[in-house]
Amino acid sequence: MKCLFKPLVDCLRLSVYALALCPFGFVSAPHSLQAPHLLGKKSKTESAVKVHIRSKLHYFQLIKDRLSENRRRLFPSTCFGPWLDLNYFENDESLIHYMLQNQIKSDDAHYDLPLIYDVNGHHLHFGRRQFHLITGFKFGMPSFRKFRTGDIIFRDHVFPEKVGVNLKAIDLLCLIEEDEYFIKLSDEDAVRVCLLLSAQVIFMGREMLSVVDDVYLRMVENVENWNDFHWGEHIWLSLGGTHLTFTMFSKEGW
Repeated sequence: MKCLFKPLVDCLRLSVYALALCPFGFVSAPHSLQAPHLLGKKSKTESAVKVHIRSKLHYFQLIKDRLSENRRRLFPSTCFGPWLDLNYFENDESLIHYMLQNQIKSDDAHYDLPLIYDVNGHHLHFGRRQFHLITGFKFGMPSFRKFRTGDIIFRDHVFPEKVGVNLKAIDLLCLIEEDEYFIKLSDEDAVRVCLLLSAQVIFMGREMLSVVDDVYLRMVENVENWNDFHWGEHIWLSLGGTHLTFTMFSKEGW
């Protein structure tokens, strides 16, 4: 029975995570997409928009395909490991669009910084607890103090041409896609590259040309430090901080 329900669980998991990311990305309108009347009641405002999801969860399939059997055993032992088993990568844009049109203003002073949706007269809250339930990531007080200074051993070893130059997310992706060089990496370094791409692009929704912060490069050298870090709190705050509103451009105003 478990295998029968897994695609449905993956779909729900993906849609909820995408819904959490949407307000912190952007909603644009190059094409028309009308909100469905899922609950038999029209939303207060309807706009022709196209939802653009910044997080790229489909890269987990690429990571899984590129990792050797031994590396596939190593990656699941990390805090991001369970996501490697994700089998469904399609976002339900109609559902997400409907929910976004029913998002209401959140109190920025509230500790939980929740996303709140008014659906058929009921307020649905999506905050830290719900984000932890979906991702499994730790919450607490994230600190980069011990990673702000020191040598960047991983970068100097794996990307020697980037010493003194910013390492970008696209460099991580290119390395994973380059079979000849990726195979030559040690199993541990290959997993480190995948962890960095997962954090930067998949979970935090950064663009491919974004710079990978040196603190991540120092942290990933010790996978135990990486696993112990409070990624839930850090990613939750990185997705929006106190800015829990999204911008919708009407088709006429695009």
